[in-house]
Amino acid sequence: MQPNKYKTIIHQKLQFYPSPFANTLRLQNAMVGISYRLYDLKGRLICKGITTSNELVLQTGDWNEGTYLAELILPDGSRQVRKIVK
Repeated sequence: MQPNKYKTIIHQKLQFYPSPFANTLRLQNAMVGISYRLYDLKGRLICKGITTSNELVLQTGDWNEGTYLAELILPDGSRQVRKIVK
């Protein structure tokens, strides 16, 4: 598969849900090896990691209500940022 086509398919399918979220946030249609970092709007790193399966589940019960930015870094180095709301 061509690199640009690969990026397009992965970027379109990656999906955070539910939105807004409460105690659990999921990243659906992920793949192994995607790095993720979640920040609050003050730029503080809330959590980070690397996916180990096709679905990521984060426990968010102790997070404050508000808007967060999720940075996703694919294994090929491409990045995307998503806004998520609690």
